[in-house]
Amino acid sequence: MKKYITVFLMLLLVGAGVAHAQSCTVNYSTSYAVYTSESVGTVVNETSTGTPGTATITIGGAERQKKGDCANYNLKTGNCTRYDWYFDTGVVSINVNGFVASANYAQGSTTSTVAAALAAGLANSLVNATANLNVITLTAKTPGAGTNYSLSTSAGTTNGSYFTGTSFTATPSGSTLSGGSGTTATGHILTSVLVDGAASMNIVQGSCPDPVYQQLLAQVPTATHTPQTTNVVNGVGGTFNGGAGCVTCYLSSQDTEDSGAVPVGVPVVFSSGGLVFCSVGGQIFNPPNISNYAEVAITASVKTGASVGPDPLGGFVTPVGPYCDAQHYPPDFNPIFADTYSSTASYFLGVAICVRLGTGWPWICSPGIAQPLFYNPQPWPCTHNP
Repeated sequence: MKKYITVFLMLLLVGAGVAHAQSCTVNYSTSYAVYTSESVGTVVNETSTGTPGTATITIGGAERQKKGDCANYNLKTGNCTRYDWYFDTGVVSINVNGFVASANYAQGSTTSTVAAALAAGLANSLVNATANLNVITLTAKTPGAGTNYSLSTSAGTTNGSYFTGTSFTATPSGSTLSGGSGTTATGHILTSVLVDGAASMNIVQGSCPDPVYQQLLAQVPTATHTPQTTNVVNGVGGTFNGGAGCVTCYLSSQDTEDSGAVPVGVPVVFSSGGLVFCSVGGQIFNPPNISNYAEVAITASVKTGASVGPDPLGGFVTPVGPYCDAQHYPPDFNPIFADTYSSTASYFLGVAICVRLGTGWPWICSPGIAQPLFYNPQPWPCTHNP
Protein backbone atom coordinates (compact mmCIF):
# COMPACT_ATOMS: atom_id res chain seq x y z
CA MET A 1 0.00 0.00 0.00
CA LYS A 2 1.41 3.34 -0.97
CA LYS A 3 -0.89 6.23 -0.24
CA TYR A 4 -4.45 6.73 0.92
CA ILE A 5 -6.05 10.12 0.82
CA THR A 6 -9.12 11.43 2.54
CA VAL A 7 -10.58 11.31 5.78
CA PHE A 8 -12.18 13.83 8.02
CA LEU A 9 -13.60 17.26 7.55
CA MET A 10 -14.43 19.57 10.44
CA LEU A 11 -16.21 22.89 9.86
CA LEU A 12 -16.46 25.82 12.28
CA LEU A 13 -18.46 28.92 11.37
CA VAL A 14 -18.92 32.27 13.07
CA GLY A 15 -21.81 34.37 11.83
CA ALA A 16 -21.16 37.71 13.44
CA GLY A 17 -18.63 39.43 15.62
CA VAL A 18 -18.01 42.60 17.56
CA ALA A 19 -14.66 44.25 18.19
CA HIS A 20 -13.71 47.48 19.93
CA ALA A 21 -11.17 49.93 18.55
CA GLN A 22 -10.35 53.06 20.55
CA SER A 23 -13.83 53.06 22.27
CA CYS A 24 -15.63 52.65 18.96
CA THR A 25 -17.62 49.52 18.14
CA VAL A 26 -16.78 47.58 14.97
CA ASN A 27 -19.49 45.17 13.80
CA TYR A 28 -18.62 42.25 11.53
CA SER A 29 -20.67 39.87 9.47
CA THR A 30 -18.41 36.92 8.79
CA SER A 31 -18.54 33.68 6.86
CA TYR A 32 -15.12 32.36 7.80
CA ALA A 33 -14.57 28.67 8.36
CA VAL A 34 -11.84 26.30 9.54
CA TYR A 35 -11.51 22.96 7.80
CA THR A 36 -9.22 20.19 9.04
CA SER A 37 -8.50 16.86 7.44
CA GLU A 38 -6.26 13.88 8.10
CA SER A 39 -5.01 11.32 5.64
CA VAL A 40 -2.55 8.45 5.52
CA GLY A 41 0.74 8.79 3.72
CA THR A 42 3.09 6.00 2.68
CA VAL A 43 2.80 2.90 4.86
CA VAL A 44 5.85 0.64 5.06
CA ASN A 45 5.79 -3.06 5.99
CA GLU A 46 2.08 -3.08 6.69
CA THR A 47 1.99 -6.88 6.30
CA SER A 48 4.85 -7.38 8.74
CA THR A 49 4.32 -6.73 12.41
CA GLY A 50 7.74 -7.78 13.62
CA THR A 51 9.37 -11.16 14.14
CA PRO A 52 7.92 -14.30 15.71
CA GLY A 53 9.22 -15.88 18.91
CA THR A 54 11.29 -19.06 18.56
CA ALA A 55 12.67 -21.83 20.76
CA THR A 56 14.18 -25.31 20.58
CA ILE A 57 13.63 -28.45 22.60
CA THR A 58 16.22 -31.20 22.68
CA ILE A 59 15.13 -34.79 23.33
CA GLY A 60 17.72 -36.87 25.17
CA GLY A 61 18.03 -40.30 26.69
CA ALA A 62 17.33 -43.81 25.45
CA GLU A 63 14.77 -46.52 26.00
CA ARG A 64 15.57 -48.41 29.25
CA GLN A 65 15.20 -52.12 29.89
CA LYS A 66 15.75 -54.45 32.86
CA LYS A 67 16.47 -58.16 33.11
CA GLY A 68 13.74 -59.94 34.97
CA ASP A 69 13.25 -63.49 36.27
CA CYS A 70 14.31 -66.56 34.38
CA ALA A 71 11.66 -67.58 31.90
CA ASN A 72 13.18 -70.96 30.86
CA TYR A 73 15.62 -73.43 32.49
CA ASN A 74 17.76 -76.23 31.07
CA LEU A 75 16.42 -79.21 33.01
CA LYS A 76 19.65 -81.13 32.69
CA THR A 77 22.02 -78.41 33.82
CA GLY A 78 19.66 -76.22 35.78
CA ASN A 79 20.97 -73.19 33.96
CA CYS A 80 18.63 -70.38 32.78
CA THR A 81 18.37 -70.28 29.02
CA ARG A 82 16.05 -67.25 28.69
CA TYR A 83 15.19 -64.31 30.88
CA ASP A 84 12.21 -62.00 30.91
CA TRP A 85 13.00 -58.35 29.98
CA TYR A 86 11.04 -55.35 31.12
CA PHE A 87 10.93 -52.20 28.97
CA ASP A 88 10.15 -48.76 30.28
CA THR A 89 7.01 -46.95 29.13
CA GLY A 90 6.26 -43.29 29.74
CA VAL A 91 5.12 -39.89 28.51
CA VAL A 92 7.05 -36.79 27.39
CA SER A 93 5.10 -33.51 27.22
CA ILE A 94 5.58 -29.96 25.95
CA ASN A 95 3.49 -27.03 27.19
CA VAL A 96 3.41 -23.93 24.95
CA ASN A 97 1.34 -21.12 26.44
CA GLY A 98 -1.07 -23.64 27.97
CA PHE A 99 -1.31 -25.93 24.95
CA VAL A 100 0.05 -29.38 25.85
CA ALA A 101 1.37 -31.92 23.35
CA SER A 102 2.37 -35.38 24.61
CA ALA A 103 4.18 -38.39 23.14
CA ASN A 104 4.26 -41.89 24.57
CA TYR A 105 7.45 -43.93 24.54
CA ALA A 106 7.89 -47.67 24.79
CA GLN A 107 10.04 -50.51 23.45
CA GLY A 108 11.59 -49.40 20.15
CA SER A 109 11.31 -45.66 20.84
CA THR A 110 14.24 -43.37 20.04
CA THR A 111 14.93 -39.69 20.59
CA SER A 112 14.00 -39.08 16.95
CA THR A 113 10.63 -40.84 17.16
CA VAL A 114 9.73 -39.00 20.36
CA ALA A 115 10.71 -35.65 18.82
CA ALA A 116 8.66 -36.33 15.69
CA ALA A 117 5.59 -37.30 17.71
CA LEU A 118 5.81 -34.17 19.86
CA ALA A 119 6.18 -31.90 16.82
CA ALA A 120 3.10 -33.45 15.24
CA GLY A 121 1.17 -32.94 18.46
CA LEU A 122 1.76 -29.18 18.30
CA ALA A 123 0.06 -28.78 14.92
CA ASN A 124 -2.96 -26.95 16.37
CA SER A 125 -1.01 -24.82 18.83
CA LEU A 126 0.24 -21.23 18.54
CA VAL A 127 3.54 -22.42 17.08
CA ASN A 128 4.85 -24.26 14.05
CA ALA A 129 6.98 -27.20 15.19
CA THR A 130 9.52 -29.13 13.13
CA ALA A 131 11.68 -32.04 14.23
CA ASN A 132 15.20 -32.66 12.95
CA LEU A 133 16.51 -35.87 14.53
CA ASN A 134 16.19 -35.19 18.27
CA VAL A 135 15.76 -31.38 18.11
CA ILE A 136 12.36 -29.69 17.86
CA THR A 137 12.27 -26.10 16.58
CA LEU A 138 9.31 -23.94 17.56
CA THR A 139 8.35 -20.77 15.68
CA ALA A 140 5.31 -18.70 16.60
CA LYS A 141 2.70 -18.63 13.86
CA THR A 142 2.33 -14.86 14.13
CA PRO A 143 4.95 -12.17 14.69
CA GLY A 144 5.09 -9.69 17.55
CA ALA A 145 6.43 -9.19 21.06
CA GLY A 146 3.44 -11.09 22.40
CA THR A 147 4.66 -14.30 20.77
CA ASN A 148 7.39 -14.98 23.34
CA TYR A 149 5.08 -17.62 24.78
CA SER A 150 5.70 -19.54 27.99
CA LEU A 151 7.41 -22.90 27.47
CA SER A 152 7.90 -25.91 29.74
CA THR A 153 8.38 -29.67 29.46
CA SER A 154 7.86 -32.76 31.58
CA ALA A 155 8.59 -36.46 31.29
CA GLY A 156 8.05 -39.54 33.42
CA THR A 157 7.66 -43.31 33.45
CA THR A 158 4.31 -45.05 33.50
CA ASN A 159 5.95 -48.36 34.52
CA GLY A 160 6.57 -47.59 38.16
CA SER A 161 6.86 -51.24 39.11
CA TYR A 162 10.27 -51.50 37.52
CA PHE A 163 11.46 -47.95 36.73
CA THR A 164 11.72 -44.49 38.24
CA GLY A 165 12.32 -41.18 36.50
CA THR A 166 12.17 -41.27 32.74
CA SER A 167 13.95 -42.81 29.79
CA PHE A 168 13.66 -39.67 27.67
CA THR A 169 14.15 -36.05 28.64
CA ALA A 170 12.99 -32.87 26.93
CA THR A 171 15.21 -29.82 27.51
CA PRO A 172 13.86 -26.44 26.30
CA SER A 173 16.12 -23.59 25.26
CA GLY A 174 14.43 -21.38 27.83
CA SER A 175 11.30 -20.84 29.88
CA THR A 176 9.79 -18.81 27.02
CA LEU A 177 10.13 -18.40 23.31
CA SER A 178 12.46 -15.53 22.51
CA GLY A 179 13.12 -13.04 19.73
CA GLY A 180 9.50 -12.01 19.20
CA SER A 181 9.48 -8.31 18.43
CA GLY A 182 6.84 -5.62 18.16
CA THR A 183 5.51 -3.87 15.12
CA THR A 184 7.87 -2.60 12.46
CA ALA A 185 5.15 -1.11 10.26
CA THR A 186 5.21 2.67 10.00
CA GLY A 187 3.00 5.25 8.36
CA HIS A 188 2.85 8.99 7.76
CA ILE A 189 -0.11 11.04 8.99
CA LEU A 190 -0.77 13.99 6.69
CA THR A 191 -2.82 16.82 8.17
CA SER A 192 -4.28 19.90 6.52
CA VAL A 193 -5.82 23.01 8.08
CA LEU A 194 -7.62 25.54 5.89
CA VAL A 195 -9.05 28.91 6.90
CA ASP A 196 -11.17 30.67 4.30
CA GLY A 197 -14.19 32.88 3.81
CA ALA A 198 -15.13 36.55 3.66
CA ALA A 199 -16.58 39.30 5.86
CA SER A 200 -18.06 42.79 5.91
CA MET A 201 -17.66 45.45 8.59
CA ASN A 202 -19.05 48.76 9.77
CA ILE A 203 -18.15 51.13 12.59
CA VAL A 204 -20.67 52.41 15.14
CA GLN A 205 -19.72 55.74 16.75
CA GLY A 206 -21.71 55.47 19.95
CA SER A 207 -19.68 57.21 22.66
CA CYS A 208 -16.58 57.17 20.53
CA PRO A 209 -15.04 60.65 20.19
CA ASP A 210 -15.75 62.10 16.77
CA PRO A 211 -12.07 62.55 15.78
CA VAL A 212 -11.41 58.90 16.53
CA TYR A 213 -14.56 57.83 14.74
CA GLN A 214 -13.58 59.82 11.65
CA GLN A 215 -10.09 58.39 11.79
CA LEU A 216 -11.46 54.82 11.85
CA LEU A 217 -13.83 55.56 9.01
CA ALA A 218 -10.87 56.72 6.98
CA GLN A 219 -9.06 53.44 7.72
CA VAL A 220 -11.89 51.17 6.54
CA PRO A 221 -11.17 51.42 2.79
CA THR A 222 -7.58 50.26 3.34
CA ALA A 223 -8.26 47.84 6.23
CA THR A 224 -7.06 44.26 5.84
CA HIS A 225 -8.00 40.86 7.21
CA THR A 226 -5.24 38.30 7.77
CA PRO A 227 -5.94 34.55 8.29
CA GLN A 228 -3.84 32.38 10.58
CA THR A 229 -3.68 28.57 10.74
CA THR A 230 -2.46 26.23 13.48
CA ASN A 231 -1.44 22.73 12.42
CA VAL A 232 0.74 20.54 14.65
CA VAL A 233 0.90 16.74 14.31
CA ASN A 234 3.34 14.59 16.26
CA GLY A 235 5.23 17.76 17.20
CA VAL A 236 5.66 18.81 13.57
CA GLY A 237 4.22 22.11 12.32
CA GLY A 238 3.13 25.30 14.08
CA THR A 239 1.14 28.50 13.57
CA PHE A 240 1.35 30.35 10.27
CA ASN A 241 -0.01 33.64 8.91
CA GLY A 242 -1.57 33.78 5.48
CA GLY A 243 -1.64 36.70 3.11
CA ALA A 244 -3.63 39.80 4.06
CA GLY A 245 -6.63 40.84 1.99
CA CYS A 246 -9.28 43.54 1.93
CA VAL A 247 -12.10 43.25 4.45
CA THR A 248 -14.61 42.05 1.86
CA CYS A 249 -12.17 39.91 -0.11
CA TYR A 250 -12.36 36.13 -0.10
CA LEU A 251 -9.44 34.86 1.99
CA SER A 252 -7.91 31.40 1.93
CA SER A 253 -4.88 30.10 3.83
CA GLN A 254 -3.89 26.46 4.07
CA ASP A 255 -1.10 24.59 5.82
CA THR A 256 -0.26 20.91 5.30
CA GLU A 257 2.04 18.91 7.57
CA ASP A 258 3.59 15.45 7.54
CA SER A 259 4.00 13.75 10.91
CA GLY A 260 7.04 11.84 9.70
CA ALA A 261 7.19 8.07 10.13
CA VAL A 262 5.16 6.95 13.14
CA PRO A 263 4.60 3.34 14.26
CA VAL A 264 1.34 1.89 13.08
CA GLY A 265 -1.14 1.74 15.93
CA VAL A 266 0.54 4.40 18.07
CA PRO A 267 -1.68 7.49 18.62
CA VAL A 268 -0.09 10.92 18.12
CA VAL A 269 -1.46 14.35 19.05
CA PHE A 270 -2.95 16.54 16.32
CA SER A 271 -3.76 20.17 17.19
CA SER A 272 -5.59 22.43 14.76
CA GLY A 273 -7.22 25.83 14.65
CA GLY A 274 -7.61 29.06 12.75
CA LEU A 275 -8.36 32.73 13.28
CA VAL A 276 -8.60 36.02 11.40
CA PHE A 277 -7.13 39.41 12.37
CA CYS A 278 -8.52 42.75 11.29
CA SER A 279 -6.11 45.65 11.05
CA VAL A 280 -8.79 47.89 12.54
CA GLY A 281 -10.70 45.76 15.01
CA GLY A 282 -8.10 43.14 15.94
CA GLN A 283 -9.07 39.48 16.31
CA ILE A 284 -12.50 38.97 14.74
CA PHE A 285 -12.68 35.20 14.19
CA ASN A 286 -11.25 32.88 16.82
CA PRO A 287 -12.94 29.50 17.32
CA PRO A 288 -11.26 27.28 19.93
CA ASN A 289 -8.32 25.15 18.85
CA ILE A 290 -8.99 21.42 18.80
CA SER A 291 -6.57 18.80 20.05
CA ASN A 292 -7.24 15.16 19.33
CA TYR A 293 -5.39 11.92 18.71
CA ALA A 294 -4.69 10.39 15.32
CA GLU A 295 -3.34 6.95 14.45
CA VAL A 296 -2.65 4.77 11.47
CA ALA A 297 -4.68 1.63 12.15
CA ILE A 298 -4.32 -1.81 10.57
CA THR A 299 -6.99 -4.50 10.68
CA ALA A 300 -7.16 -7.98 9.20
CA SER A 301 -10.58 -9.04 7.91
CA VAL A 302 -12.14 -12.30 6.80
CA LYS A 303 -14.68 -12.70 4.02
CA THR A 304 -18.26 -13.09 5.31
CA GLY A 305 -20.24 -13.22 2.07
CA ALA A 306 -20.15 -13.24 -1.71
CA SER A 307 -18.18 -10.56 -3.54
CA VAL A 308 -20.12 -8.10 -5.71
CA GLY A 309 -18.68 -6.91 -9.01
CA PRO A 310 -16.78 -6.19 -11.05
CA ASP A 311 -17.44 -2.46 -11.14
CA PRO A 312 -16.47 -0.33 -14.17
CA LEU A 313 -12.90 -0.19 -12.86
CA GLY A 314 -12.67 -3.96 -12.34
CA GLY A 315 -13.04 -3.87 -8.57
CA PHE A 316 -15.03 -6.12 -6.27
CA VAL A 317 -16.76 -5.25 -3.00
CA THR A 318 -16.51 -8.06 -0.45
CA PRO A 319 -18.35 -8.10 2.90
CA VAL A 320 -15.90 -8.74 5.74
CA GLY A 321 -15.64 -9.03 9.49
CA PRO A 322 -12.68 -8.55 11.86
CA TYR A 323 -10.02 -11.27 12.01
CA CYS A 324 -8.01 -10.23 15.07
CA ASP A 325 -6.43 -12.20 17.89
CA ALA A 326 -7.98 -12.05 21.35
CA GLN A 327 -5.41 -9.57 22.68
CA HIS A 328 -6.20 -7.07 19.90
CA TYR A 329 -9.99 -7.19 19.80
CA PRO A 330 -12.07 -5.22 19.10
CA PRO A 331 -10.04 -3.38 16.47
CA ASP A 332 -10.05 0.42 16.34
CA PHE A 333 -10.69 0.21 12.59
CA ASN A 334 -13.54 -2.21 11.87
CA PRO A 335 -14.45 -2.19 8.15
CA ILE A 336 -17.57 -3.97 6.92
CA PHE A 337 -16.39 -4.38 3.34
CA ALA A 338 -13.16 -4.61 1.34
CA ASP A 339 -12.98 -2.93 -2.06
CA THR A 340 -10.19 -4.64 -4.01
CA TYR A 341 -9.50 -6.21 -7.39
CA SER A 342 -9.97 -9.75 -6.05
CA SER A 343 -13.17 -11.77 -5.82
CA THR A 344 -11.41 -14.94 -4.64
CA ALA A 345 -9.39 -13.82 -1.60
CA SER A 346 -10.77 -14.85 1.79
CA TYR A 347 -8.60 -12.56 3.91
CA PHE A 348 -7.76 -8.87 3.63
CA LEU A 349 -5.53 -6.33 5.33
CA GLY A 350 -6.91 -2.82 5.67
CA VAL A 351 -5.29 0.49 6.63
CA ALA A 352 -7.14 3.62 7.75
CA ILE A 353 -6.60 6.88 9.58
CA CYS A 354 -8.51 7.08 12.87
CA VAL A 355 -9.04 10.00 15.26
CA ARG A 356 -10.59 10.54 18.68
CA LEU A 357 -10.80 13.39 21.16
CA GLY A 358 -9.03 11.59 24.00
CA THR A 359 -8.53 8.35 25.93
CA GLY A 360 -11.80 6.49 26.31
CA TRP A 361 -13.48 8.28 23.40
CA PRO A 362 -14.50 6.12 20.42
CA TRP A 363 -12.25 6.02 17.39
CA ILE A 364 -13.69 7.46 14.18
CA CYS A 365 -12.01 6.00 11.12
CA SER A 366 -11.94 6.69 7.42
CA PRO A 367 -13.19 3.99 5.01
CA GLY A 368 -9.58 2.95 4.52
CA ILE A 369 -7.91 0.93 1.81
CA ALA A 370 -7.74 -2.87 1.67
CA GLN A 371 -5.46 -5.35 -0.01
CA PRO A 372 -6.16 -9.08 -0.45
CA LEU A 373 -4.03 -11.70 1.30
CA PHE A 374 -3.61 -14.79 -0.81
CA TYR A 375 -2.83 -17.07 2.11
CA ASN A 376 -4.59 -18.09 5.32
CA PRO A 377 -3.07 -16.02 8.14
CA GLN A 378 -3.44 -16.59 11.84
CA PRO A 379 -5.70 -14.09 13.64
CA TRP A 380 -3.96 -10.73 13.31
CA PRO A 381 -2.64 -8.37 16.01
CA CYS A 382 -4.96 -5.57 14.86
CA THR A 383 -4.58 -2.00 16.08
CA HIS A 384 -6.36 -1.90 19.45
CA ASN A 385 -6.15 1.16 21.71
CA PRO A 386 -9.16 1.11 24.09
